[in-house]
Amino acid sequence: MAVPAQRTPSGLVPWTTLDAGGKRSRLLEAAETVFARDGLGAPVPAIAAAAGVGVGSVYRAFAAKDEIVAALAVQRLRWVQERADRALEDPDPWSAFEGLLRTVAERQRADGVLAEALAAAFQRPEVAEPLAAARATGQAVVDRAYARGALRTEVTTDDLRAIFAALRAADATEPGCGPRVLELILAGLRAPE
Repeated sequence: MAVPAQRTPSGLVPWTTLDAGGKRSRLLEAAETVFARDGLGAPVPAIAAAAGVGVGSVYRAFAAKDEIVAALAVQRLRWVQERADRALEDPDPWSAFEGLLRTVAERQRADGVLAEALAAAFQRPEVAEPLAAARATGQAVVDRAYARGALRTEVTTDDLRAIFAALRAADATEPGCGPRVLELILAGLRAPE
């Protein structure tokens, strides 16, 4: 019978009991917390402290802070792709498109790391495949809405990135106005009947 790992006083499972995947996960969770609080400029020692480990442990898992940011970007892209895959299961293409935009916009509002990590890691090679997969699945959602005549045909997945940037800017300028701006944008994206 397996004995559950004992928790340290800080509430974290002892580092030495974690396998490589568990160590990576803890570091990414810590980085997410630190970056959400302090921005991507936060130093690696802050990530190490949040994970309850030394700086060397961070650098054994990630050669540079950029790799941590890229790993977070990959996580977010996979999350977006999973939501787009779910949207493709919705029988109503407009509902699928609208639901996907609302879901991603809500995550973006709640997740201080999402947009910043994606922007910072956009050109990294390890992000290319998840980015292409997320774009392709997102494009499939858009294409279904086009085919049904529910979405204006000039809308592209690049426009969606611009929409999310606009929502971030709107919330930065007038906190809490993002949902209203999204409503206006969705009304403008819907094809005239």
